[in-house]
Amino acid sequence: MVTIRDVDEGAKSASNDENNSEEELEDDIDPHEDVEFTPYIGKLFATSDDAFDFYNNYALLRGFSIRRRSNYKSSKLQDVSSISFSCSKEGISKVEKEAKKARENGAQEMTPQKDRASTRTGCKARLRLKFHNQAWKVSVFDDVHNHPLVISPSKVRSLHSHRSMSPEVVDTIKSMYEQNIETAKIHEYLKVRNGAKKSLKFKRKDVSNVIASENRRLDGIDVESSLMYFQKKKEEDEEFFYD
Repeated sequence: MVTIRDVDEGAKSASNDENNSEEELEDDIDPHEDVEFTPYIGKLFATSDDAFDFYNNYALLRGFSIRRRSNYKSSKLQDVSSISFSCSKEGISKVEKEAKKARENGAQEMTPQKDRASTRTGCKARLRLKFHNQAWKVSVFDDVHNHPLVISPSKVRSLHSHRSMSPEVVDTIKSMYEQNIETAKIHEYLKVRNGAKKSLKFKRKDVSNVIASENRRLDGIDVESSLMYFQKKKEEDEEFFYD
């Protein structure tokens, strides 16, 4: 079994012990050893979405998350001529930017804020593509990260770019919620149906978000439907009364 390993020199290797089976990569694939799964300069894609999906799948195998970084439009054609995807830890947080600016301006210490671990490390890992001959061609592929990669398959699936829900799952959540089933029980059912929690590409919070969105959509509809029903009953039966 091949495990995803931290690319940083001196990082600890993942254990192959059976007790740490969740730390192992579920597929016997090392993206570095198979060009089918690894981006390379010159690789072509029919669409930018195809490129994003490919790089995101590679990131899933390697243990990091990605995001769309920037687009560049040609000044002549005003069409997007290049696009970049980066590691989700690229750049620095807004709070860090403000603190750095304050230090550079010699300002006094900012009001202390609640400590929160920053999700940005200034990572330079990225994939850049240029539109060439009706296809998207990889022009830059930087695969060096300045932070540890996620080893656990279940944890890497919870990273932002890997979290997703199929329309079928969304419909199941809505249907179960209509039966007054609690969020925790809905999530537990989906976990069992998929075989294990680590096979899910979403968290309990995502289930809650679907329910909250459905509640907002239905806000006021139930009352309106009830009034229309009562009015119809009144038309059919003069003795029917509602208040």
